[in-house]
Amino acid sequence: MAHRTLLAGGYGNAGYLIADYLLREKADIELIIAGRNLKKAQIAVNRLRAAHPQASLAAMALDLSDRKAMADALPGVRLLILAASAIEHTSMVAEACLQAGTDYFDIQLSMPHKLDVLRQQEPFLGPAGRCFITDGGFHPGVLAALARYAGLQFDTLQKANIYAALKVDWSSMDVVPGTREEFMDEFRHYSGRLFQDGQWAEPQSWKTYTYDFGSPIGRIPCTPMYFEEMSILPGLFPSLRETGVFISGFNPITDYLVLPLLLLGLKLLPPRRQGLLARLFWWSLRFCKPPFMARLVLEAAGLHQGKPKTFKLQLSHEDAYILTAIPAVATLLQYYDGTARRPGLWFQGQVVEPVRFFRDMERMGIIF
Repeated sequence: MAHRTLLAGGYGNAGYLIADYLLREKADIELIIAGRNLKKAQIAVNRLRAAHPQASLAAMALDLSDRKAMADALPGVRLLILAASAIEHTSMVAEACLQAGTDYFDIQLSMPHKLDVLRQQEPFLGPAGRCFITDGGFHPGVLAALARYAGLQFDTLQKANIYAALKVDWSSMDVVPGTREEFMDEFRHYSGRLFQDGQWAEPQSWKTYTYDFGSPIGRIPCTPMYFEEMSILPGLFPSLRETGVFISGFNPITDYLVLPLLLLGLKLLPPRRQGLLARLFWWSLRFCKPPFMARLVLEAAGLHQGKPKTFKLQLSHEDAYILTAIPAVATLLQYYDGTARRPGLWFQGQVVEPVRFFRDMERMGIIF
């Protein structure tokens, strides 16, 4: 039986790529490309149909903020994929999925208000048999899966740090207003929390860590950044003493001039006066220079057969949107065959089987 799937935001940058890669991998689905603009959804369907003539495709106009529209769209849909900037509608979307008997998967940023809403629904998911997977993609999404994969290489995992270089050509990207606002929201909720000496702690002062990402990126400064999916690791690996994520900056003007002003302004200024800071931030991204690529590097250490061991794994792609889409599709393949479809609320990095997850990502084009 075909899996009827509704992809909200399916004509966006990442959403379209998810649809394309999913159709390459999974023929027996009925895929509905949805968004507020029916014309754009239909154009996306036409492009996908040209590339995948045998695919079952349809376009739909759907406003995620419209409760009735959601109630009308979801019956008969097995899975809703959220690739749209609609975190503020999470509560209504989650309720609509529960009422319709529809599973849920998002690639949205890991925002506290999104996770808080989903956790409020968590007690109802198990009894209803619903599977909700959040924080999909690669940033977040791949981080905890990398650490879990590292854990398979050791008898005793003691350290698992992840370094991320996000060298993106922002000036060439069409970033919609909703995504821009969610980006600002990520800064509002920024935390540099790290797990060190067996406990989570916020750094006492702003500190950067220089890391060598290898050619062609080289050595660049990184800043610690906390992702909620990492919180599962100490429970999975009681021997773990150190873990964290370290993110590279944008460019010197953004990193050393604009970002400090932005972070201070987001704390001190009322929301109505923060628009100028947001515009200043997006203006500063024009100074990002090549090479443009995204790269994640895991460095782990521990014991294997009683002896000290280290392990390193890196993955990268020149297109950050592809690096978002492929992990999402690798997760969806496990969801469709039941491997990752378990009732409850899960992080992507928590629910996937990591060996197959990274094997499928490599097969689809991620460079390891």
